[in-house]
Amino acid sequence: MAITSVRKFTYDFTRLSEIQWTFTKDNYTAVCQNIITFDIEASNGFFDGKTKKVRSFNMKKYVRSKKFREYFDTLKPVSLAWIWQVAIESADGTIFAFVGRTNEEFYQFWTLLNQIIRINANQAKSKAVKSIVYVHNLSYEFNNFLRNIQSLYLDKEFDVFARANHKPLYARIKHQRVTTEFRCSLFLTNKSLKNWCKDENLPVQKCKPIDYLKLRTPNTPVTDEEIDYCVADVVSMVYGIEKYRNKYGSLQNIPYTSTGEIRRVLKKVAQLNPDFADLCYQNSQSYDYQTFMNLMHTYQGGWTHANAKFVNQSIHAEDCAHLTGFDFASSYPSVMTNSACYPLTPFEQWNVSAFSKLEKEDINHPDHAFFFHASFKNVKSKLNNSLWSFSKAEHPDTDGILLDNGRIHYCKSFSCWLTGIDWDTFKQAYSFDADFEVDQLYVAKAGYLPTCLVEVILDAFADKTALKGIAGAESKYVHAKQIINGIYGLMVFKMLNWIVTYKDGEWHKEFPTEENGGIDYYNDLLGEMDEKTCHTWYAVGVYCTAMARHRIWEAIINLDDHIFYVDTDSIKGDFDDYDIKWIDKFNQHIIDESNLANKHHGFTTDRFVALTKKGVQKRLGIFELDGTPIDPENDPYTIYKSFRTLGAKRYCYEDNDGMHTTIAGLPKKAGPKVIKSVDDFTEFAEWNAEQSGKVTVYYSNQEEMIWHGCDGSYYKSESPYGVCLKPTTFDMSSASELIAFMNFLFKGEVDENSMDTNRILLELPSA
Repeated sequence: MAITSVRKFTYDFTRLSEIQWTFTKDNYTAVCQNIITFDIEASNGFFDGKTKKVRSFNMKKYVRSKKFREYFDTLKPVSLAWIWQVAIESADGTIFAFVGRTNEEFYQFWTLLNQIIRINANQAKSKAVKSIVYVHNLSYEFNNFLRNIQSLYLDKEFDVFARANHKPLYARIKHQRVTTEFRCSLFLTNKSLKNWCKDENLPVQKCKPIDYLKLRTPNTPVTDEEIDYCVADVVSMVYGIEKYRNKYGSLQNIPYTSTGEIRRVLKKVAQLNPDFADLCYQNSQSYDYQTFMNLMHTYQGGWTHANAKFVNQSIHAEDCAHLTGFDFASSYPSVMTNSACYPLTPFEQWNVSAFSKLEKEDINHPDHAFFFHASFKNVKSKLNNSLWSFSKAEHPDTDGILLDNGRIHYCKSFSCWLTGIDWDTFKQAYSFDADFEVDQLYVAKAGYLPTCLVEVILDAFADKTALKGIAGAESKYVHAKQIINGIYGLMVFKMLNWIVTYKDGEWHKEFPTEENGGIDYYNDLLGEMDEKTCHTWYAVGVYCTAMARHRIWEAIINLDDHIFYVDTDSIKGDFDDYDIKWIDKFNQHIIDESNLANKHHGFTTDRFVALTKKGVQKRLGIFELDGTPIDPENDPYTIYKSFRTLGAKRYCYEDNDGMHTTIAGLPKKAGPKVIKSVDDFTEFAEWNAEQSGKVTVYYSNQEEMIWHGCDGSYYKSESPYGVCLKPTTFDMSSASELIAFMNFLFKGEVDENSMDTNRILLELPSA
């Protein structure tokens, strides 16, 4: 089928009879192949229990009047869907768009739709019928609308699969003998609808946003602009899903997530390479429940930190040798393809007496990969940057502990799990008592990852580099980018994770522990593995991140005094010519490692180099300038005019393009609304609700209430559930622990009374 035209939207549900339907059989189920998309728009309201009125959000009053803001914050956030829209593709290539205003109208529409689907499915002579409906951000539509339809009109409950409370991957329910599966296209694309339309160059793009602060009800007249906005959302999704259906052959074959797409790529690799599949399978099956839990304790992600020595200082290029930043070119893909440190055999528990011999092996080309549990005393950072996360410390002695942005600067004692790679860094980053104790030791043979897996990553790197910016190659570029970024995500997939359930209208989650049957649950998951398509084992992800941290920490250890900020695969600082030479030397080390990997895998060309569309070489895994030099003729390294940081995920800089901010929890475009220069970037900086662009999400149980629309209309709502999005302020206020750490750093004083180990210390202002 190919989409050829779009019918104008209609409120006339009888036009469903004009649609031509097509089905495929999946076992005994007829699956509708017509693309169906669904969306709602809802008003955010605030219920005053005293007056029994629902108020709209008044941005001007909320920003300007403290008294109004304090009153408004006492109101209960509620919501009301004021329009819903559905787009359906007909087998003749036409898209039909249907619009309704109330819960009851949607129930009537859905009932008629399923009746028609069932009648047309009878030709397939199947016992069961299924339709698939795509929703972009199902979390919102499910909690704000679909739950209400089920509660008000149906006597059965949704079958939901979710990763977290309120965030369903899909929700199924049977109505009129048709099982409707609502799927989340946001999980599939990992993009906003606007970016999805733009990146795929879809024929229908997302329209200019409407005013979400207006309080509309199903009785509020809608404008042509509002209708165009609503209809464009669902019609554009039909075009987007069509590409996925063409790619996978049918709607039911489309993966639920973007990670699912990558999983299919690797399953094919496993099927074509039985030795690879067997390696993945045997390693995965070898982890019993406790070993897997120990690996989970050992795993750490990226390393993000600011050097406390430079926190809260405005740093300007004229005062620096080179105020600059360097970025690893695809750090995780690099260590997955050119590192020889991965455990290739099942782990065995060894006697801890072997530890001293294991730690002396070549860190880049060891014979063994190992991880262990150890206890330490009087751990103190040797550097300005503190390595170990407090969240990864077991049984820490909190008497006098000093935390640096949630990382241990000093601690009397704690225990933890480490890989041998992390241990190499730990010894260089900390001083500690010599009588540390290793009490558990796991060992496997080490080496490179299988060549067939490495080739997939390097092929994606080459495609991503070559296809970037080429018109007409958008989909191929996105696919290559997803592979190179997504394979790591598969490697750190945790079989033991939170179990989320939805029952009786409520969300619940629990972790599978030994006490609640977690061992049996884990063993059942192992039993479900397919020996022929197994394509990863968890330890790969554990050691991938460890190796990436080890490489970034080589830079930190050598450039510590000059580093301002580090974020997983990038460094920013004042680097002199000696530092630049060290970076060049490090890059040569990565090139040497890549050459060894090329030789090991039997590649006849340098697979770690790719060409851009302009023929420029890009090498995987080396440090590159993270920006454009301000004055390339006289200074090829300085890329920032000024820089300032307040801690992890909180920094700003100015370059030739103006001010840029990175602030955890704040949209990038909001930062420069307040930060006009680096001197504005302080712990006292605040964004009002209008400037921040942020909203707080409230999931609410609602009572019957009267809504007063912006047009003066009234509407009685009976929806028991709602999702309200309330604009909110944002600030960067610091915690009292800053004073404790600052006094320690610059005065050598420790005020134990000011420590609160239940909170994370933020970075400190300089003296």
